[in-house]
Amino acid sequence: NTGDLRLDPVKVVDTIPEGMSYVSTGTSPLPDSSTPNPDGTWTVTWNNITSLDPGDTAPPIYLVAHIDGDKSGILINEVTAIGTPEYGPEVQDSDTAPVRVYHPGIHVEKTAQPSCGAANATIAFTITVLNTNGSVLDPVKVVDTIPKGMSYVVNSTGTTPPPDSYAENPDGTWTVTWNNVTRLDPGATTIIYLEARIDGDELGILENEVTATGTPPEGAKVKGTAFAEVLAIDAYISISPPWDINV
Repeated sequence: NTGDLRLDPVKVVDTIPEGMSYVSTGTSPLPDSSTPNPDGTWTVTWNNITSLDPGDTAPPIYLVAHIDGDKSGILINEVTAIGTPEYGPEVQDSDTAPVRVYHPGIHVEKTAQPSCGAANATIAFTITVLNTNGSVLDPVKVVDTIPKGMSYVVNSTGTTPPPDSYAENPDGTWTVTWNNVTRLDPGATTIIYLEARIDGDELGILENEVTATGTPPEGAKVKGTAFAEVLAIDAYISISPPWDINV
């Protein structure tokens, strides 16, 4: 109360912006009303938080709101306090608090070179991971599944950076894991090179799958998946003598 008259009651009205929702848990004191509006905002009202003598300060109000995820950018929360003096008209003041909302996202691409080969052919995979939105991702975990019919080339200089782990699975696939390839700032990209070899015991299209998982500062992890196909062929050579041989 910055004036020289007692204020009683003191009403507080908070407008939660579109893209956020009121949460009662953690809000203290609880409001007299909380109403969702047609425009997507919320109106949260305390009819009388306290009486205020000149120079007094009301106990703080703790208001909890949830980010819905359907809006991004800066969301503005506005609060207005209205005091009724013993004499004269009501007095009021407002303040705002900006909340920056990010939508974390991750995109993965994968290519194979060459995309066709016979037994013992080495295939070089290129995995590209892109942070597609405005939040830092750290860590970024990448898990590659090499299909049955191919094997991870252990200690290959063509695989960079080296994975944290690799294992052959009972079903004949391989799992190659990078626990944290790098921190990805918004818009940043990282590339992994992976080498695998065609075994020759499976023919046709072999599908390699990779999944990248990014952890933003707040909120749920984000995932992206990509595939690359390799055609495994049976290479052989046949020599037939001519039908007529003259000696």
